Amino acid sequence: NSRKTLIDTEHKLSLNTQCKLLNISKSSLYYELVKKFISDVINDIYSVFPYYGTRRIVTALANKGFDVGRKLVRSAMLYMGIKALYPKHKTTIANLTTRL
Repeated sequence: NSRKTLIDTEHKLSLNTQCKLLNISKSSLYYELVKKFISDVINDIYSVFPYYGTRRIVTALANKGFDVGRKLVRSAMLYMGIKALYPKHKTTIANLTTRL
């Protein structure tokens, strides 16, 4: 990383030449560090909003600066053993007292 700071974009030498002289790959100049995805962040969101599903959690993570997909959030939630709390389907239950 210290060699990366030696590269000057305003210098006469091209970026390719500067990279070759400093033995740095050119792609490392343009690389931006991505925020690491932490399952603790999902747990924090879930503890406040337990009714959020994967889509809403992805949106909440995006608002916090994490660029993750729904499938990754889904697998993280399955691994952590959490799911959205919502009213389940109510199927018809026969009245057992009328069957006597």
